[in-house]
Amino acid sequence: MKLLALARDTHGTVVANCVYYGTIGQSMPLHVYVMEKLPGVPYIQVQPSPGPGRPMSPAAASRVINTVTDFARFFASSWMNLQVMETSAIGTLLTEYQQRLSLLAEALPSRFAEKLSLVGAELPLLFSSPYPLVLSHGDLCEMNILVDHLTGHITGVVDWEDARILPFGISLWGFENVLGHMDSEGWHYYDNRDSLVSLFWQAFDREVGSVSDRRAIAVASPAQFEADIVPFRRRRIGA
Repeated sequence: MKLLALARDTHGTVVANCVYYGTIGQSMPLHVYVMEKLPGVPYIQVQPSPGPGRPMSPAAASRVINTVTDFARFFASSWMNLQVMETSAIGTLLTEYQQRLSLLAEALPSRFAEKLSLVGAELPLLFSSPYPLVLSHGDLCEMNILVDHLTGHITGVVDWEDARILPFGISLWGFENVLGHMDSEGWHYYDNRDSLVSLFWQAFDREVGSVSDRRAIAVASPAQFEADIVPFRRRRIGA
């Protein structure tokens, strides 16, 4: 409840309100919660999937632009609601992510070694005292983002179970989900991916002002995205 309340304080009405009403019953009491039903549909249901070499329709392109802009505001909200953590806890987090990257280096083919080495070398940037700590959603996938199916505006963000206080940008990998689509042949970025990324940062800067430490932000997203490959891969192969 405290974590969900923090999420709502940070992000406003895109996070469902939840109220605890106590318990019913005596010998085996049942805890009663009532949670708001957010409007919208999961983004994956309306995610544009143009054919190979084909641009999105104007209507679809407009919806994606609205989703990207709202995503920027979502991340800006976390940037403007900074959290605090004991120095020892920050050190523990750094160790955790270093260990996860080490596991990844063991699991992936050698061609990924150079990239992992670069991320590992710069990882301490995220855990230095000037860099902001924020509430980070643990699974910003296409199923956990709700949008208006007509406009593409984000109406809700659900499934906060794995949210944690982490360096800003750790959950930025979720933004990649609105820059393309998946089909039976794999992942495909939209033709206008680069312009959508530029739009995201323009909208982000409008909300928070100019951000100088883009280097650390650039490290944050691949650090989480790549570290998450290990547990995902193990689930896929049944390890």
